[in-house]
Amino acid sequence: MRSLGLVGWGFLLVLLDLNFEHVDVIPDVIGWLMCLAGLGNLPRTGWFLLARLGAATGLVSAAAAALDAPYDWFIQTGDFVAQLALVVGICAGVQPLLADERHRATARAILTASVGIDLAALALVLLGGGDTSDLAPIVVPLAIAALAVAIWFLVFLRRVSRIEPVEATT
Repeated sequence: MRSLGLVGWGFLLVLLDLNFEHVDVIPDVIGWLMCLAGLGNLPRTGWFLLARLGAATGLVSAAAAALDAPYDWFIQTGDFVAQLALVVGICAGVQPLLADERHRATARAILTASVGIDLAALALVLLGGGDTSDLAPIVVPLAIAALAVAIWFLVFLRRVSRIEPVEATT
């Protein structure tokens, strides 16, 4: 599952915004293309297809942002959906391919934490009518938790990229 390493590097580029004079030095488009390239070497099953769809959505969203599209809500929603689909698709897809129960448990934990944090963030956005400035005491810890889960996911991808997959029994 070495291609998960490429997905991890691509996702890291998506998460990092290295700006110089308000210009993203490494555009998210490159990160999403790396994710798609890595996902292309994985089995073409339901969960990995979800991850591919997420990366493709992220690519479209990043391209729209790079072209200065006026649809800021569309771009933000695209990023949100893309990242969630990528994490869920990979974490669910790799479980049958991992022999070690500890790795499967980590995948389940990351999946659960990511979905929980994203649902909480969505609830806050809906509760605040799109404006979360009054909800800072909740938003800041949620953002820190989201960052921690993203780092955990990247470390997980690095670890499982070194593992040979077992034959899926399902």
